[in-house]
Amino acid sequence: MVKHGRRALIVVGSLVIAALAGGYVRYLDVIRVSHASFADTQSVVVPHLRVLLPEANEPRPAVLMLHGCSGVKPSLFRRARELVALGYAAVIVDSYTGRDIHWEKVCDGRELFGDQRAADVLVALQYARNHPAIAGDRLFVLGYSHGGWAALEALAYDGALPRGLTDSPADPLQGLRGVIAWYPYCGIATRFRAGWKSDIPVLMLLAAEDETTAPGPCVEVARRQADAGQPLEWHVFDKVSHGFDTLEEWVLRYDAGALEKARTVQAAFLAQLSG
Repeated sequence: MVKHGRRALIVVGSLVIAALAGGYVRYLDVIRVSHASFADTQSVVVPHLRVLLPEANEPRPAVLMLHGCSGVKPSLFRRARELVALGYAAVIVDSYTGRDIHWEKVCDGRELFGDQRAADVLVALQYARNHPAIAGDRLFVLGYSHGGWAALEALAYDGALPRGLTDSPADPLQGLRGVIAWYPYCGIATRFRAGWKSDIPVLMLLAAEDETTAPGPCVEVARRQADAGQPLEWHVFDKVSHGFDTLEEWVLRYDAGALEKARTVQAAFLAQLSG
């Protein structure tokens, strides 16, 4: 994703220019949006969910995992297995296969913005609440990059319909104990920048030298929310960049030490809220 980051930033930059030229042109007015019902969204998302379960005699808390804009990669399964080893069910949410979306269009900012993808969060939560091996009242959403954007947007909608979704179940965030966002996009094209009222705890794990999703806007959001009394914790890891936790081919600087620190913080966050 890093090697495609400049193209994504060019698209976002064009939206800023449009806003300045037209007075106030929101990104949602210039990006094409398809509309779908909750049932239709289920039909494209649920068949492609991957569920990894720990050996257990009772339903376990679950972490719903949202991939970055480059799609489901081997690193996501490695992270999922680590969560399973800690006793959590891991549900990998594939937002592309059922829609036949090519990842480049998402990374370039041409299709499936994070606020639209928030619909997938609601579908995955509904699925997890009904899964016999999952404790439906102990759910977490974990998103990487674009997936972190989508996870935070789900909080910002807080019961309202995500953009493009025509209906949803009552209390769609029911059972959600916490949200974890690894180096999410927090720039101009996000609804959650204006804040949210939900008291669901949030953890942000950010990279100080991130050239793709700069940490500064995320820290600004985090500080405003914390100052408003919302339960939000953030960590900025020094000398690392986007995707520092993975060994994928696009990663500039994998950092095992930063990854271990981030995993420790994440494990403590989950343990505190899953009991």
